Amino acid sequence: MSILDRLIQLRGVTWTWNDASTALGKTAGAPDAGVIAQEVERVFPELVLVKDGYRHVNYTALIGVLVEAVKELKADNDSLQARIEALEALARAQPPKDEKKPA
Repeated sequence: MSILDRLIQLRGVTWTWNDASTALGKTAGAPDAGVIAQEVERVFPELVLVKDGYRHVNYTALIGVLVEAVKELKADNDSLQARIEALEALARAQPPKDEKKPA
């Protein structure tokens, strides 16, 4: 399974920290955004740390995964672009069809 196939299994989400989050140094009621550690753990277990019973995503390491996914997308895009250019060249090389003149 490619990096991209694994990455698309994750959801980007937003949330508001609850009162229990103050024990983690977060501010209750503060908005935040990211990914869900349990979802990350299923596809990239090496990116999840467990501390004091809480799962944490190693966002710094996630950057490397994102870079590789962008490379996969670029390779796919380059391949598709080459196919388009080849098809356009074939279409230009075809002699024009005779147009039927109205009788």
